[in-house]
Amino acid sequence: MTKDEKIEVINQWLVDNYNQMKINVIKVCGYSQAAIDKWGDDIIPYVWEAFRKMDLDKQYDIIVNGNPENYLTRGMALSIKSSTSMFFHTYRKFSTKSNEFSVEAHDKTLHSDWEQKDANNEELKKAMGSLDFYDQYILKEYYFENKTIKFIAGNTGITQSTLSKDIKKALKRLKLLLAGKVDFS
Repeated sequence: MTKDEKIEVINQWLVDNYNQMKINVIKVCGYSQAAIDKWGDDIIPYVWEAFRKMDLDKQYDIIVNGNPENYLTRGMALSIKSSTSMFFHTYRKFSTKSNEFSVEAHDKTLHSDWEQKDANNEELKKAMGSLDFYDQYILKEYYFENKTIKFIAGNTGITQSTLSKDIKKALKRLKLLLAGKVDFS
């Protein structure tokens, strides 16, 4: 297959799947209308541009033999949430600094509390379900699967320091969602 034919196949995939990618943006933004309004129109072109900068043969292989929808959706989620991504620095950095959560730190981890209090499990499931993909992933890996930050960093390619910060931020968001519904003592 020639270079031009490969490019045509790759570009046609985006045209054919653009509506599904818009739906995936909603999921990646955690169904938050504010997040969708802020970044929804920018994330698809941003991830598509990054994808198109890859080696042409690798792009073609992902489109034809891989799962391009999953690949690009994960790219969107990581771009939005990772504080090391260019998307984060271009679009989100200012808004996250001006919108930090102020939640009291707790000495105990949620992990030990969750094991002891079955009554809180339903509220926890609801709260976890309302978090975006990235926050759910890192909290599940770290707290439920008991994986180390080093292990998660190896799987995701995100630095350990960034993961540590992101886990703390995700935990704050989860605690905020659970405030008044779960007793943390």
